[in-house]
Amino acid sequence: MCVLGVLLFVTLSVAALALGPNATEGWLPLEADNKKKIPILVEWDGKSAVVHTGKQLKSIQAFSDSASKSTPELSSFVIEMTAKRQTHYVLFAVRPSGFKDFQLLADEFRQKKVDVGYEPISQDKPVRLLQPSK
Repeated sequence: MCVLGVLLFVTLSVAALALGPNATEGWLPLEADNKKKIPILVEWDGKSAVVHTGKQLKSIQAFSDSASKSTPELSSFVIEMTAKRQTHYVLFAVRPSGFKDFQLLADEFRQKKVDVGYEPISQDKPVRLLQPSK
């Protein structure tokens, strides 16, 4: 019994370390509406949007001081995604601090008929897209 208890303790300790505060959450996107669209991950914290394109991260200030006016950087990204809307979609990782203004941001894309997906995520947890195995 003691050996089993020690093995269980060791197993749980290793699992706790692997799932600790520095662990990155990996998302495996599913096909949107049975279409093979490429997801573009965007982390939203209420102030800025961090766009994941391949191995690069690009931070975009989304709105000007008046919360309803989008910045030129956001407008440029929306135009880029509008041009790619047949092959790409925007997948938002929404932080708790971004819940309040998220619909305003998502509507910028929806108005241009860009598909949008979203999922809440912890405030400080890193996130990345996993490549599906074929």
